[in-house]
Amino acid sequence: MPLRVRSLLVLLALAAFALPRAAIAGKAFVFETDYSTGSFSAVNTTTHAPSCDVASVHSDARLRWYGGRVYVVNRFGADNIQVIDPATYATLLQFSVGNGANPYDIAFASPTKAYVTRYERTDLWIVNPSTGAHTGTISLAAFADADGIPEMDHLMMVGPLLFVSLQRVNRNAGFIPTDTSLVAVIDTRTDTVVDCDAATAGVQAIVLQLTNPVTAFQFDRSTSRLLLGCVGFYGALDGGIERIDPVVLASAGVVAREDSLGGDVADIVWRDTAKSYAIVSDASYKTLLITWSASTGRKLATVYAPGGFTLGDAELSGNELWVCDGSFASPGIRVFSSVTD
Repeated sequence: MPLRVRSLLVLLALAAFALPRAAIAGKAFVFETDYSTGSFSAVNTTTHAPSCDVASVHSDARLRWYGGRVYVVNRFGADNIQVIDPATYATLLQFSVGNGANPYDIAFASPTKAYVTRYERTDLWIVNPSTGAHTGTISLAAFADADGIPEMDHLMMVGPLLFVSLQRVNRNAGFIPTDTSLVAVIDTRTDTVVDCDAATAGVQAIVLQLTNPVTAFQFDRSTSRLLLGCVGFYGALDGGIERIDPVVLASAGVVAREDSLGGDVADIVWRDTAKSYAIVSDASYKTLLITWSASTGRKLATVYAPGGFTLGDAELSGNELWVCDGSFASPGIRVFSSVTD
């Protein structure tokens, strides 16, 4: 079975991290899987020349970047963080985040302090990413639904605050959405949970208007708002894209709904208010790359529709949109002009 491209991390200006002159050109790092094995590849963002299968990773992974290194979040069944040198592709460090924890994301406060979401647990871990040492935990158990697990997913740092998406799905009923999903906020200076609603007793998280957030956070610099894609129930047009105000710590409303976007939201890429991108899954579970407008909350056009459930991730690199196409016959990276689409 061919490796199917699932996740992409586009990086520019690697020279800023004092790599050798040969590595000055930007690189995109790619995770591929056939769902039993995983592989790690790189692509030169100027020439588009690939370096295929340069490292081995787990079959279920996400890629993150910090301080001149690639961090591979090896998820279900591996439960570790793998640190890769972007110049040599050597694994520099690999450390566990707890057996059966199922890590989903890692975010960095400093070179010696990072946070890891653990989907099967109630505790957010604090680790030293330079050594792999577990240095602390932050309990999010108070935000769990009836199954006892909050299902923590993506992370985003905004200044000293860490935003944590909590799906709160019912794992005892096929991981379907419950009444509400949340975003917990951590003050990384004290490693305490921030109360986002002083009018309500106890420590409260941000309550989302939509349920089941599944995408990475995006940041709109023009309005200083976060955006988060929520799928709701798969196959039902009940989700969309929601704004979050990271200053007042509250939902800023739904900017686009799935019934206007044409399917379940699987990924979002923020460009600007006039035109941004999303990967959606239609009623036949075929994934589409679309453009949408935050001004109108509606789909603008379909950019790419390869057929099948094949599009996994997209990232913006300057005026290029890089898209992971995991089609069985011809998996690869499709690069589109973000000016002309």
